Amino acid sequence: MCLYTTMASKIYLLSLLCFTLIGFVLAQENHSCLIHGTVRDSSSGEILIGVNVILKSSGKGTVTDGYGKYSIPVSVNDSILQFSYIGFQSREIPIVPCEISILDVNLRLTVAPIGEVQITAQRKFFGNMEYGREIPSIDADVIERQNVNNASDILHARLAGVWATKTSGAPGDHQKIRIRGQNSFFSSAEPLYIVDGVPVPIVNLSSLGIADLNIHDIENVTVLKDASSTALYGFQGGNGVVLIDTKRGGTNEISFSVKTGVQWFNQYYDLLSAAEQIEALDSAYSKMLFSAHIYYPQITDTLCNRDWQDFIFSPGQIQEYQLSGSGSFKRFKYYLSGNYTDHKGITPQSAYERYTFTARLGKNFGRRLAVDLGYRGSYQLNRNNQDEYHGNRMIFESIMKSPCMECTPDSLFYDKFYNLYFRCLQYYTPARNLELPQEIIENNRHELSIHNHAFNGFARYQFSEHFSMDIMESLMIRSSLYNAAFDYYYFNYQNISKLKRVDMQSSEDVILFNHQVNMNYYNTFGKHDLNFVLANRYYKDNLWWRVDTIEGTLDKHYALKNSMAAYGPKGSVLRNLTSYIGHASYNYDKRYFISAILNLSRIKEGIHTDYYTVFPSVAVSWDMARERFFPHALRMDNLKWFINWGKSGNYPLNGLSNDLYVDLPLENDGFPQYYPSIHQLSNHALKHENTSEIDMGLKSVWYNNRLKFSAGYFHKTISDLILQRNIPLYYGGGKMFINIAEIVAKGYEFSLEGSPLQTKNTFWLLSFNFATSSQIVTRLDREKSMLFRNADLLIPDFMIKEGQGVGDIYGYRYLGKWTEEDWEHPDRFVNVMQSKFLNTDSSDHMLTQSDKVVLGNSLPDFTWNISSYFSYKNLSVEMIWYSAWGQEKYNATRAGTYIGAVNRETVGYINDSTWALRSDVFYESDLFVEDASFIKLKNISFNYSIAKKIAGRLKVSFSLSFENMVTLTRYKGYDPEATIFTDNNFSDNAIDKGAYPNPRAIYASINLKF
Repeated sequence: MCLYTTMASKIYLLSLLCFTLIGFVLAQENHSCLIHGTVRDSSSGEILIGVNVILKSSGKGTVTDGYGKYSIPVSVNDSILQFSYIGFQSREIPIVPCEISILDVNLRLTVAPIGEVQITAQRKFFGNMEYGREIPSIDADVIERQNVNNASDILHARLAGVWATKTSGAPGDHQKIRIRGQNSFFSSAEPLYIVDGVPVPIVNLSSLGIADLNIHDIENVTVLKDASSTALYGFQGGNGVVLIDTKRGGTNEISFSVKTGVQWFNQYYDLLSAAEQIEALDSAYSKMLFSAHIYYPQITDTLCNRDWQDFIFSPGQIQEYQLSGSGSFKRFKYYLSGNYTDHKGITPQSAYERYTFTARLGKNFGRRLAVDLGYRGSYQLNRNNQDEYHGNRMIFESIMKSPCMECTPDSLFYDKFYNLYFRCLQYYTPARNLELPQEIIENNRHELSIHNHAFNGFARYQFSEHFSMDIMESLMIRSSLYNAAFDYYYFNYQNISKLKRVDMQSSEDVILFNHQVNMNYYNTFGKHDLNFVLANRYYKDNLWWRVDTIEGTLDKHYALKNSMAAYGPKGSVLRNLTSYIGHASYNYDKRYFISAILNLSRIKEGIHTDYYTVFPSVAVSWDMARERFFPHALRMDNLKWFINWGKSGNYPLNGLSNDLYVDLPLENDGFPQYYPSIHQLSNHALKHENTSEIDMGLKSVWYNNRLKFSAGYFHKTISDLILQRNIPLYYGGGKMFINIAEIVAKGYEFSLEGSPLQTKNTFWLLSFNFATSSQIVTRLDREKSMLFRNADLLIPDFMIKEGQGVGDIYGYRYLGKWTEEDWEHPDRFVNVMQSKFLNTDSSDHMLTQSDKVVLGNSLPDFTWNISSYFSYKNLSVEMIWYSAWGQEKYNATRAGTYIGAVNRETVGYINDSTWALRSDVFYESDLFVEDASFIKLKNISFNYSIAKKIAGRLKVSFSLSFENMVTLTRYKGYDPEATIFTDNNFSDNAIDKGAYPNPRAIYASINLKF
């Protein structure tokens, strides 16, 4: 249970204050004569590698490294720095030595004769996208100092408008990332990932994610948030796009690192001891007029006592080994990398292993052709980590066990059927709670293995200094094999609980091919910059799956994450996307900018789905700081106002163009027989979800890049939303997806970054991001509201209603114990088993579905993060705080401890009214809908590099990081951030039913470079 940790929070807040005071003290030191900075392309913002940086007076110089950075010592006699790079205009910048330490420089393209052809990053693949839009990116220097375990963790607490929440602390699990809110109900709500031009497929309404990606291989991450840039990806861009570029060769370097760490979790529920539970149940039985001792004699010294949380949670370990090398050989540039990660989780038998290998090879052929080839392979093995739709069974069911359930064989309570636990079973717990937690672990096996191979080739041919052609080909082959064996209890037609054993194997294979060719024209004459791009993209993948079990069917609640198993025991689908894209941009004097995109896309899936759609967009920008009337005394480098509009789409791509069937078992004379039944009926008229968005905002840079500020507002309408509807039985039953809804999402985003302290040995960087988001249902065709109910008592109702927010949780309003005075107000209150509930439907005196009200909303109103990076000489410290505010969550784990009568809170209910704990509506009330807002110290890390005069050419650095050490929240559960996997998006962040909590952790690593 995440509680206020007062002492810990004071310690960390005090440490933050100490870092601040140290920084100001160190600021009093003498100014440095060392100047360093980053060199970029002025039009795209891309870093430039190998730029010559020379002191004009002495001729001494250096070049920018693989991150575009340089560092050069200057003397009092130096007054001019020269920057030169092939294909760019040279610059001479006057300097005053020892008065500045950071100098970032932008170089402009030139029309000089062609030099070495450069392979650009993905964000420049479609031309100049930096102006008129807010396109944030995370560069290699930030990624390098992050001591995280998963590539998707890079986006956590870094960018405004990107809600990256760690829904599970399970080994190998990845973040759930939402860009500008929850934009879909039943289709995918996750962004499109593109790694070196290779799209990651969407399967079962969810991205397969980037868990297979080695974080050490990533060069930069760029996020396309608005529809005016995601229009480039048409049907796949509606939820935003995350572009990931991996490292290339060039710099001669070998790097080896070792990382080890420990994880733990001890924020427990306050549970009853065995004696306390027996005393409480004796009291309960006496009130229900049952004799407390008809099933067992008096308590003796042989009574056992166990807090099952000590069995569920134990320390976890992580180890990682990374080896990489880069350089050049006979004009070939290469990069090689290998990684092994072994992660044992905090729950029994949860483990994850990953092997990755990356290879990049690039070469320039003459002065016109550049070729880059890449391969990325991985193998992942994930054990006992696959949550069911309705939660993590091992955590949820184990915590419900009686503390006296496990005893020695000679104990009076060892026999499961004639002891205290029989009574507990009869009145409080489901049938499957007869199992010990050890039995749940031993009898339930989950193992998922994934092989992934991605090949990509990129070529650029420079016809002239203005005209070039880019060609990219990529192929991805992915194979998944899921093995499971599990026991579960079910009730037969005689309402007798029976044990069923299922062995299952599920295999899925994906082959993806992606082709793209771009024709680029760029020219600069006078104050005019022109850029034209014509592109053709062809995407094709083939997906097929098969599920086999001994019983011949897959139990409905054992659908695997990101698996097509939910759609039937077997199937296949071939899907194609073709796009013809035109992009034109014009920039005058770096002040006025306009960009227009037109994307004509075709979707073809199966036999019936085949149609074209146009995705247009336009963006304009104005740099006010370059105007003559602007007061330059403000020392503002730029002040760019922008506004853009665009359309993008979101198509489920799940093989829904064909009818899907499942074998349903029927018992005949004690023997099961299986009959095919429709599971999912295809809708041949199904269309993509359509997003139309307008953005406006400003970006400003002050004091030579020392202070940056951006603010923006977005307003988007997502129409033709896909909802799943039940088909009436007189039409044959089953389900169907249809386009019938519309939502409006809007919000504000703010970012502030500054370096208030820069001296010879000291550097301090602060950043703050804040974002709001709201999604309102504005239209439901044919009906004004839709209620989604679940047969599971501990899965609340969700309603989609015109005028209401997305993610609303519905249930009864619980008002406490029923009193005699309440009988006087039957129109206001309803008595259910001695509990008082709000009566919203005054026409009757009964509690019905019409009495349910909105109990909360599972989506946050706003998110924010603060990061502080401080360095002094060879020591650096980084601290990251992260918060999601205004969200509620149904705590089914806590409700389960009430059903099992093991939570200390239940004693009050037993003393007041035993019957309340046996009422279904009690568990459908707001008693278990809790405020899940939180503030977390996500990470605090220390890094120390050994001085060159000691290590020589060998670069040695050590790091020590602490994760999730402080959580401030009112939530009573294990972790306010953790949630379970569901089959839709409006409930995907709303339920904690045995959700795997994020543990605290300490990681230590050593890195060697030579």
